[in-house]
Amino acid sequence: AEDAAVLSPVSAPMKAAAAAAGAGQALSKGEVQAMEAAVKAVKTSTEEATGRSRADIFLDLPSKKFFPDYYQLIKQPVCIRSIEKRVRATKETQSSGSSKRKRGSSSSSSSSSSSSSGEDAPYASMAEFELDFQRLFDNARSYNLPKSEVYVDADEMEIVFRETISPFWQDAIDVGNTTEGTLELSKDN
Repeated sequence: AEDAAVLSPVSAPMKAAAAAAGAGQALSKGEVQAMEAAVKAVKTSTEEATGRSRADIFLDLPSKKFFPDYYQLIKQPVCIRSIEKRVRATKETQSSGSSKRKRGSSSSSSSSSSSSSGEDAPYASMAEFELDFQRLFDNARSYNLPKSEVYVDADEMEIVFRETISPFWQDAIDVGNTTEGTLELSKDN
């Protein structure tokens, strides 16, 4: 997991500042577009030599039947489809206004997502979105051996993710050295 620290430029100040900046406010259209662009970039990431999709194994959670140990080791599993679902919910919330509910009553909505990071819950901030992707990459590196195809795919997709999302952070409010390492990250590292 030492490599994960090198590739993970999400600093504690960035997490705190972005969460505070997004608290109580609906995400902007630009933020939702940045989320959509990041999801698309990760999903279309391919291995240069073969053209193989890096994202395929990350689209859905591993089978509990075939990989029960995954769920013993990984306490907060996440997959690309669940992130995509939350981005869609965020977009629907953003486009319909934060006071409107598209489905069900407020009681059914609150019971369906017991935590703010439920699979159906819209993202409250860019930081929450970023942390879900970080969890995706970190989970892959925690479960798989270094230099394995899945581990390398997680590293490479994280680079694609960071390159796609970094313009958002460059435009974000400057709260100190919150984007440390993001700009230096490239496919050559």
